[in-house]
Amino acid sequence: MYPMLREDVSLRTSKNKNSDILRYFVKNGLEEEFEISSRLYYALLKADGTKPLMLPDKGRKIIPRLKKYMLVYTSRFSHFAGPFFRFTLFPVGNNIKKFKWLFKIMNSLLPIAAISLFIIGIFVKLLDNNFGVQNGYYPFIYWLYFLIMWISIMFHEIGHLNAGIAYGYKVSSVGLLLLGIFPVAAYVSYNPTINYNKCLTQKEKIQFSLGGIEMNLMISGILMLASVIFDDYLSETFIMSANINIVMAILNSLPAFGLDGERALSELLEIDSIFSTALEWMLNKSMRNQLLKKGFVGYFCLAFFCLLIIIQLFVILVIIADFVSIIYLIFNGSF
Repeated sequence: MYPMLREDVSLRTSKNKNSDILRYFVKNGLEEEFEISSRLYYALLKADGTKPLMLPDKGRKIIPRLKKYMLVYTSRFSHFAGPFFRFTLFPVGNNIKKFKWLFKIMNSLLPIAAISLFIIGIFVKLLDNNFGVQNGYYPFIYWLYFLIMWISIMFHEIGHLNAGIAYGYKVSSVGLLLLGIFPVAAYVSYNPTINYNKCLTQKEKIQFSLGGIEMNLMISGILMLASVIFDDYLSETFIMSANINIVMAILNSLPAFGLDGERALSELLEIDSIFSTALEWMLNKSMRNQLLKKGFVGYFCLAFFCLLIIIQLFVILVIIADFVSIIYLIFNGSF
């Protein structure tokens, strides 16, 4: 893969007080800042993984140093945190900005389309259950179910990708999150320090967080309609795939750390992370005592913080159970 700027890297320029000379800087995720040349600055700004660095030797000499100082990726496979790794399916590229108008239209229509198709799907399926009787045995197709599930996960991330491009974020790549060698989730990587629209409104930030959930609701509606249309061999698989999309939407709506619901709620309350705030207040005895002195409001906040932590533990258990069930199905030949 060609060099791609890491999402935790920021670029900036500055001028000295008594000089008009422009200086160029790059900072990595460890908060280490380096002064660089103007040529390298603009090369890194365009490093999107789809083409070589815009340097005379295509950056061959400097790429090892850029990797050493954690400024660029050159491999699709990279370490994320602990036992988790990331695999880049495809870099998005800067040329995607040419189609920003199209992403704006799709992003504005997505909430309406998602809710409408979801309601229509439920309504049609209920009518089908009330007035139609299914005869015969329709098998559950495991391989098709897991294929649809992973396509749904990818489209969940495309919902975020769609909003990110519409709102001017520098979206860099789409990929899979791996636990060892097993895929457990998908992701859209973007650089929050580079936004071509400079700032977003609260409504836009919330829509960016909810784009994936809306996509899952829309897919579930389409699958419920498909289960009625193909009311034979594929019906059972389609309705179960619709159900898993509903579950994904509900789980991602929960205010657990790293989930869309937590980000949306944090944006609504205008804080960095509601879960981190809850954890900080619950672990700090003096802060807890401050809340207890506030009476009803303080007790309500403590109860809410406790609920957030319980939800977080629940989500962790669900992820572990899901991972174990997949391993069980693989080794028992259910595919």
